Amino acid sequence: LTSAELELVPAFKARTLGFDESMVAGYGQDDKVCAYTSLVAMMSLENVKNTAICILSDKEEIGSMGNTGMESHMFDFFVSEVINKMGINKPNLLDKIFCYSKMLSSDVDAGFDPIYASVSDTLNAGNQITIAETSFGKIGIGICYDIRFPELARLMALEGADILCYPGAFNLTTGPAHWEMLFKARACDNQVFTIGVAPALDKNANYNSYGHSLIVNPWGEIISSASFEEELIIAEIDLNEIKKVREELPLLKNRRKDIYNLEKK
Repeated sequence: LTSAELELVPAFKARTLGFDESMVAGYGQDDKVCAYTSLVAMMSLENVKNTAICILSDKEEIGSMGNTGMESHMFDFFVSEVINKMGINKPNLLDKIFCYSKMLSSDVDAGFDPIYASVSDTLNAGNQITIAETSFGKIGIGICYDIRFPELARLMALEGADILCYPGAFNLTTGPAHWEMLFKARACDNQVFTIGVAPALDKNANYNSYGHSLIVNPWGEIISSASFEEELIIAEIDLNEIKKVREELPLLKNRRKDIYNLEKK
């Protein structure tokens, strides 16, 4: 780099914060965590077949602007220098390198794309079932790919979840084939409400989301749904429907626990 940015920042150690001390407060704490894990991952690589580069950039709050953000040409220049030193620079070589590059974010809200090869070996998965107790009822929470696993949905239902909510972004292949089917199945399996929240289709984006956010009742009926476009869907959820459906068709009561069982670890 031929330039740098200087900042004056508070100097205090990280400390717990919040009523239950569930948060960590400290300037640059998230950056330090990302930098450390990225460094450890780089140093742990064995039998490397491709060039591995760790980029530590900042300014995500304002869109990665500035000469140390990802909207600058800092990385382009760096890669150009590397291939120049190797003596293999050719026309359009830099474009080809970026075209065939694989990038993973270590930011605190890194996206998880289940169709991306080996991404689950790189990004950390959750290690517990998440159920939020709200004034509206208990809401079980999964993310995208989780909807494909009936065991998770069943465990959340057995722990009292009335609604299962899955933010997700199926693509234009898996979406038409499985999106509605899976949310209907999880609703029927557990006799709960299921909600799928998906981004609208952006044809100019690198990843095309299927969209079609939806709400399904305990009988497996879609009571509200969206399309590919940006839109707001609203539906009235009556949790008494869960009790009514379970009385008419007592699936959870009729499980054969003498033959099979499902336990949370």
